[in-house]
Amino acid sequence: MKSITKNKLTMALCIITVLFLSTSSEVFAQAIDNAALLYYQAFLLYEKPDGTMDKMLSDFRDGKIKANEIIEQHIEKNSRVVDLIVKAADIQNCNWGYDYSQGLEMTMPNLAQLRQIAYLIQDEAKLFSEQGNYRMALDRSLSMHKMALHSANSALIGYLVAIVLSRQANTSIQGILADMPEDLQTLDWFRNQLAEIDNRPSLLKDAINVESNVLGTYMTKEKFNEFLCNKDLVAEASLLKIARERLHNADEQFFIRNRDYWQNHFAAVKAALDMPYAQAFAELKRTEEKVKTDVTENPDATGAAILAAPFARIYSQHIAAKTFSNAIKAALEIYTIKARSGRLPEKLPAGLPKDLFSDKDFEYEKTNKGFVIRCQGKELNEGKINQYEFKVKD
Repeated sequence: MKSITKNKLTMALCIITVLFLSTSSEVFAQAIDNAALLYYQAFLLYEKPDGTMDKMLSDFRDGKIKANEIIEQHIEKNSRVVDLIVKAADIQNCNWGYDYSQGLEMTMPNLAQLRQIAYLIQDEAKLFSEQGNYRMALDRSLSMHKMALHSANSALIGYLVAIVLSRQANTSIQGILADMPEDLQTLDWFRNQLAEIDNRPSLLKDAINVESNVLGTYMTKEKFNEFLCNKDLVAEASLLKIARERLHNADEQFFIRNRDYWQNHFAAVKAALDMPYAQAFAELKRTEEKVKTDVTENPDATGAAILAAPFARIYSQHIAAKTFSNAIKAALEIYTIKARSGRLPEKLPAGLPKDLFSDKDFEYEKTNKGFVIRCQGKELNEGKINQYEFKVKD
């Protein structure tokens, strides 16, 4: 009991300290303009579910079980946490306070906590939907999309977490729309809310710039040696051997040429991002293969071969997330037509957001339970055609 009391006291002191250090002396009169402060408070206050509870909540989110008293109590006892997260999500500025000078040693525990706490927001959205409060359910899903934007506002790993959060938000929306009766006012409101989020710029290039700058600092003898000493960071033994042999005889010119090669590699990556998906994917794969081929004969490619991320796969995940969001927006129009006319359209209306894998309109098919929106282009990283099922409430 003393331990529990002590932990709660420590938590309260941490929250007070964060607020005190991060704002002016007018702390109680001045609004917080950095979402990270509220997120960090929420992380401290969050009462995480144990294994049994976690399994129950997972089944609840997946629609395998309905809400029960235990689930409702879990959400209720974390209501203050939800309030903080929702408020944080509505603040556009989010500075996590990362120390990028630490390079690969930089800690980012907030990303794992952000993923965990997003489940709580999804749980409440699901509960609201079951209770018939569909606007609040959709609002919570919007908060998850905003959390994704805040996660993306950092290094590349933060952007990858953002992709997961975005997919989680869209899955939540899919379920809510399936349960929601026809409601034109709520559909119109939600369409406008999504449009506001879409107006914010994509942060993928920013995340890649951070990745380039942070890892570019490893193109020195001391830093490179530090990296190579950690075998867990270098997957290929043959590549590790080559890099160590070259490092042994490396002079300053070796690292200057490696830095130049690194910058050229990232310039090619960023240029590819402006191309249509299939072309971009092929170009990113080409740049990856070029590094792998070059490194055997060209010492200048050593750093890039060791440090560069698999951008073709990352870009595919990025396009998949944005295409899922486009499918949600297209589905909203279908639900709106159904609400106005009493029946599903025979074909997809013109002018809707597109399948970004093909840069063409989605395919549309009515089903016994609702409708399916299908991509025309293949997700090349997975070798599959994505489709999204939307149910319609009877």
